[in-house]
Amino acid sequence: MQKLATTKMAIWAGVFLAGVGVGVGGASVLFAQPAGFQRVYEATIGTVTVPPGAASPKHSHPGDEIGVMLEGESVVEIDGAAPAKFAVGQAFHIPAGKAHVARSTGTVPAKVVSIWLVEKGKPLQAIEK
Repeated sequence: MQKLATTKMAIWAGVFLAGVGVGVGGASVLFAQPAGFQRVYEATIGTVTVPPGAASPKHSHPGDEIGVMLEGESVVEIDGAAPAKFAVGQAFHIPAGKAHVARSTGTVPAKVVSIWLVEKGKPLQAIEK
C-alpha cells in the first residue's frame, strides 16, 4: 500500500491534535484548503491513530466525517445508532453533529484517514461532556 504524506497544515493541526490526538495516539492533517479560498464549507483530510484498547474522547463535528480504516480494527459508537465494527479497507460516515467515540479493538493501532466537511468558520470538532 502506498504511504500517505503527512504534511501538517498549521491552521488545523493545533485544533485537531489538541482534541482527538491527545492521550490516544496521534493525528496528522494531510490537507486543508488554503486561506482566501472562497467557500461555504472547509474540507480537511487527516489521519487518526488510536492505540490498541484506547478510545477517542466523545466528540462531534459541525459537518460530515467520511473515513476509511487503513490499519487495525475499530468500533465506532455514534449516538442513536448501534456500535459498528470496522476493519482495514472498510469505510464509514458520521453525520454532522452526531457525538461519537472510536475504540481501537485490535492488537495493533487503529489508523483511519478521514475527510471532514465542516461549515466555514466553525471549529473542526467539539469535545462532548
